Amino acid sequence: MANLLDIISEFKAEFPGWWWSVGECHVSCDATVGPTTEAPDAWLLQNREFDEGFQGDLRQPTTVENALLNAISIARQARSAALTDREG
Repeated sequence: MANLLDIISEFKAEFPGWWWSVGECHVSCDATVGPTTEAPDAWLLQNREFDEGFQGDLRQPTTVENALLNAISIARQARSAALTDREG
């Protein structure tokens, strides 16, 4: 499994200008990602779903790495759908 810094680095390359947040407690590992107003994808902020970010929270036992990968996957699918809608 990739370490957290590697995942963040890959995330920043794929989603430039997006923010990320991770955390862990005894119940879950939490991660949220979303575009900023400076991101090339800033136009997505018109959609409330993007403005609130994408949560990849997972119940324990898990890792913050898995939660972040989950949030990235959810964001990737949503961005792809938004790009398809925009082009179509």
